[in-house]
Amino acid sequence: MTGTQRRVEWFVAGVAVLATAALASLGATKSEPAAPSLAVLALVVLSFVAQLLASRMPKGGTASVAFVPLSAATMLSPTLPTVVMVTVALALVFAINKSQPIRVFFNGVQAALGLSVAALLYLRAGGDPSAFMEGSTFEAALRSNALPGLVMLSTLLLINSLVVSSVIALSSDQHPLVVWKGNTLLTLMHLGIALPTSFIVAYIAGTAGALWVSTLVLPLMGMRQLYQQAYDLQQVNQDLLELMIKAIEARDPYTSGHSRRVSDVSRRIAVALQLSDKDVENVRLSGLLHDVGKIHEVFAPILQKPGKLSDQEWEVMKTHPALGADLVSTVSHLRHLVPAVRGHHENWDGSGYPDGLAGELVPLGARIIAVADTIDALTSDRSYRSKLGPAEVRAELVRCRGKQFDPHICDVVLSSILWNELFPPSGERSETSILNLRRRAKSSQLVAR
Repeated sequence: MTGTQRRVEWFVAGVAVLATAALASLGATKSEPAAPSLAVLALVVLSFVAQLLASRMPKGGTASVAFVPLSAATMLSPTLPTVVMVTVALALVFAINKSQPIRVFFNGVQAALGLSVAALLYLRAGGDPSAFMEGSTFEAALRSNALPGLVMLSTLLLINSLVVSSVIALSSDQHPLVVWKGNTLLTLMHLGIALPTSFIVAYIAGTAGALWVSTLVLPLMGMRQLYQQAYDLQQVNQDLLELMIKAIEARDPYTSGHSRRVSDVSRRIAVALQLSDKDVENVRLSGLLHDVGKIHEVFAPILQKPGKLSDQEWEVMKTHPALGADLVSTVSHLRHLVPAVRGHHENWDGSGYPDGLAGELVPLGARIIAVADTIDALTSDRSYRSKLGPAEVRAELVRCRGKQFDPHICDVVLSSILWNELFPPSGERSETSILNLRRRAKSSQLVAR
């Protein structure tokens, strides 16, 4: 068993202990369900079906609308039996999907923890399940449960996001807060959707009964379809980007994988610079697209040339940043990447191209990509030399600091934390280091053409 697996198992065990304590506290709380047991059971079944039909997201997670009926069930019946039923239903979904036993167990206990604490705080905040009983008006139910419902849903989503982010961080050797921060926006979006929708669902189930719960299937499936369409659109955009990159690299087998490696190193630098999640993603995409201008036919014979380029050929090569920027600008949702793509061969001292920009007039994304691009070039084999080692790469970055590269970015890259991530000490290299991401490549210039 690896250290990572052991940490994950201990963390899951800790969550299980907390869930057990929360369930015991909820069981000791006197609370009567407002709705008939069949109505609550119908909502639990609806949660099970919604989770079973969860949409897979591009980064490996899932998105479902199960939080709506399960939170409605908890508002109607903030009791131990309800939480246990929902927990079993959600764990059963993962068992049906043939997940690993520890994953089934983890999803069960994290659901139990979140629902139990959410139900307890709902009651402590003055939540009144009886306001959803037959004969009550929606306005009365909302007036009695708006704040307690907000407390409950916020607690549920917060615990879920923190616990899930923590186990992901432990599994991938990332910092839990970094992972959680990346999911915060999605959590807030869920809260904005869940609060009004859950009230409506709870009111219908409580006042009309189990039979009317079935009428909620179509609207909830409509919400699920919105998730799926958003995923499909995002996936299509990513597939188109990959297609463009493969088309470029097919012309130059010596630098196959170059754009992906530059994208990865650019992302790491952006994270080390403490840029926002949005800016980090923009830098990553810009790094992926930085050489897209080379898709033009004029570059085909130059990219396939085995020897050094002539002065005339270099002048042609210098047009690829501007041509790439023009191509990127034709895609509306990528236009904000144009400055970084156009400026990735600008130099800090103004000696670069195509616009001769200097200092901070060079877009930050372009300055980051310039460093990442050079690192990948230096760690690739050349026709006249083998790839350079960490010490030689460091010496080159120091030499070009303040000339070709932004001094601050150079200092950040050369810092022990990021440097050891890019060039792990011997015997400690991880699968994500650039020396392992890099495939052996050959070209005839110091920097990528």
